[in-house]
Amino acid sequence: MDVLVLGSVLITSGEHDLRVDRPLERAMLVRLALARGSAVPDGRLAADLWGDDEMRHPEHRLRVVASRLRRTLGTRAGALTRSPAGYWVAAQVPDLEDAHAAAGRMHAANRAGDHRAVRAAAAEALEPWRGPTLADLQAFEYAQAEAERLEGWRMELTVARLRADLELDKAAEHLAELARLAGEHPLHEPTPGPTDVAPTYHGSATRASPRSSPVLLGALGRRAEATDSRTGRARAGGRAVAIRWARCAI
Repeated sequence: MDVLVLGSVLITSGEHDLRVDRPLERAMLVRLALARGSAVPDGRLAADLWGDDEMRHPEHRLRVVASRLRRTLGTRAGALTRSPAGYWVAAQVPDLEDAHAAAGRMHAANRAGDHRAVRAAAAEALEPWRGPTLADLQAFEYAQAEAERLEGWRMELTVARLRADLELDKAAEHLAELARLAGEHPLHEPTPGPTDVAPTYHGSATRASPRSSPVLLGALGRRAEATDSRTGRARAGGRAVAIRWARCAI
């Protein structure tokens, strides 16, 4: 069974989609899938589903949700298992795994100084996204936190692709995208440390704010405008991007 999270949740088994319409059951399945085969203790799972860290006896409520989820999964009900350590599910998260693998290739190419390979791998890492991460589970705090982390990682991948374009003198081809990013993330700063590993769920609903770099984005905008001007194709949009991000970089 596959659980896709880079967009609204999609659940598939082979070539067939599995509909899990109830948000609570869908949230349980996704939370367990994000644990990557590890059991999630009852207290942690209950807190993630109901936002109550002090629930005294979560076992009954979890049993009810798990029972409904098994009925919904039909022939795939056996994928959801209960152990002394908690609930776990036999499911893959292929879109996240594909993005992670491509990001690894991107960073290897970056270390080798191969900007074309960086650009190609970054684009491949971004391809699995179908829309905002976990868009249909934002009523659950754990999903909000996970989406925020993954959207921050998505931004870092986008910046890496644009940086490679800058190195290849192709940033001018992406002025519209640069302008959009400047508008959506005016105060974005780089995430500390390398981003070779995709963010994973650590069992806490604590939010981590994604950030990117106004300095880098400003440099991209100015470089794009300069490149565009050198080829005789300067655009007003490019100037606006450069001016806005230059101000951000000050």
